[in-house]
Amino acid sequence: MRPRFPLYFVLLALCWAACSNTSPATRNDGGEGHREPVTRTVEGFRIQVFTSAEKSEAEQALVDALQWLGDVPRAQRPVGMDAESVDIHWQQPYYRVRLGTFANREEAETALALVKPEFDKAFILPGRVTVTR
Repeated sequence: MRPRFPLYFVLLALCWAACSNTSPATRNDGGEGHREPVTRTVEGFRIQVFTSAEKSEAEQALVDALQWLGDVPRAQRPVGMDAESVDIHWQQPYYRVRLGTFANREEAETALALVKPEFDKAFILPGRVTVTR
């Protein structure tokens, strides 16, 4: 059961999301064409590929997801989808295997199109993510 938040919390979150910069962030040290990646936490998206009440099943799904991702050529992987982004999230009573850290919905949709043929029950969910761009 999801908690109910007063409307002002929802409005505050929407205002914060609208004002935050979700475009790729870079720092320029003054050199031509040299930009360092910047890491930040944003309200973004992840893809959930598996759910189970059994930890061992979730661990096997994690191995399967990592193996599948390893078989996808780097050039075909959407931004935000790498081995470090695959994990198990536990929230009573289920273990959930999630992948990707996407700053916006479009990135998540692109990744979902790649993931769906292998994990047919995969779906996008919102949440706080740490992205490096």
